Amino acid sequence: MRNIIGSLAVASLLLSSLPAFAEKPGAMVSEERTASATVAAVNQETREVTLKTADGGSLTFKAGPEVRNFAQVKVGDKVTATTYQELAIFVTPPGETPSASESEVLSRAALGQKPAGSYSRTVDISATVEALDLKNRKVTLRGPKGNTVTLDVGEQVKRLDKVKVGDIVAAEYTEVVEISVSKK
Repeated sequence: MRNIIGSLAVASLLLSSLPAFAEKPGAMVSEERTASATVAAVNQETREVTLKTADGGSLTFKAGPEVRNFAQVKVGDKVTATTYQELAIFVTPPGETPSASESEVLSRAALGQKPAGSYSRTVDISATVEALDLKNRKVTLRGPKGNTVTLDVGEQVKRLDKVKVGDIVAAEYTEVVEISVSKK
C-alpha cells in the first residue's frame, strides 16, 4: 500500500481534530453529499454525455466501455451522484501488530437497466504509540512498516491521558460513490 505512513499521519491528524466519545480517545465522523444534473446532450458514437447543472453550468464526460446500457441515456434524463465518507478512529490496548489494508468494490447496473454504478473503498491502518508527551500534547506513532511520526494532538481529544505507550491507534476510512440515471 503506497504511502502508508502518510495515510496514518492524515488519520492521526484527524484524530486531533475530532471529539472523543469512548473510554479511550476515539471518534467517528461521516458526510454525505448528493448532486444532480440533467442530460443536455448525448453522443452514442463517442459515448460522450453533457450534463447541465442546477446553476446553469455544463460538464461533458466520456463514458468508458465499463458503463453498461449507455444507449439508454436520453436527453432530459436525470443523473444523480451521491458520495459518502466515513472516518472512525479509536485506541485499543497493546497486543495487536500495526497493519494496513485496502479493499475496493465496484458494481454496475444489470444489462437492460438504466446506467448506474457504485464504487467503494475502505482503508484500515493502525500504528503503535511509541511515545507520549501529555504536557505538550504530542504523540509518536510507529506504523506497520516501522516508520515513525510525531503529531500534535488537539485539545478536542479529551481523554489523551488514557492513552498509554504501546496502545494501538487504528483508523478506518470508507468512501462510497454512487451514480444513477433516471428517466426524464
